[in-house]
Amino acid sequence: MTFGEKIQSLRKQSGLSQEELSYRLGVSRQAVSKWERNSGYPETEKLIKMSKLFNVTIDYLLGENNSSVWQEKNGMYVSMKDVNGFLSFQKLKYRKIGAAAGILTASFSLAFISFESNMIIFMTFVIVGAVLFISAKISGDRYRELNKKTLYFDQEVREKLLVEFDRKDKFMQMLILTGMAFIAAGVLVFPLMSVIDKYISDDVIFASGVILAGAGVYLCVSVWGVIKSYRLLIMNEKGQEEL
Repeated sequence: MTFGEKIQSLRKQSGLSQEELSYRLGVSRQAVSKWERNSGYPETEKLIKMSKLFNVTIDYLLGENNSSVWQEKNGMYVSMKDVNGFLSFQKLKYRKIGAAAGILTASFSLAFISFESNMIIFMTFVIVGAVLFISAKISGDRYRELNKKTLYFDQEVREKLLVEFDRKDKFMQMLILTGMAFIAAGVLVFPLMSVIDKYISDDVIFASGVILAGAGVYLCVSVWGVIKSYRLLIMNEKGQEEL
């Protein structure tokens, strides 16, 4: 069923004439007639009003065939499927970036440990970190448009997103604080232990501190990326105004 057929069907099911629908939406009867003939699409505000008037989602009104055409003119409609896909993609992306940064940081621990193969191990860490970072950057970002366009949500989708973020936000903030504590301990506290503890080699203490800092870097980067992704969706001012 085309967009126009859906509008016509919903209008008739509601017992409205084209004139009555146009009055409720604040447009001309000719505009409604144009939409029903698939000769054009309503503006975002009118589309949202229609979804509320007919008690259907914007996703239903647009459908897969019409969504891309409407989005080119009005912004980007985001369904629950889009939200879940975007968040999953971002989580994996920032885990890779976080792992790359953490591994590269931890690799400097080798400067305090004497092995014949130190350089080989160090280069292996560098290569692994570089591969993870590059793979995160070159993996095609099919959600790139979310950063460029105004986002619009159905109320139900927005409410689910807010509830999910509210449930996870405190835990993610705690993870970032834990990561920062790891970094601070590795860089500041562990070096002081070399003065206090005379039973453990200074090199072992310094190396352990750098490794702990690397773990902290991983936590901070990977979790910060997830928080940033949630906020990109939630703190969309246009979406809030319209919905």
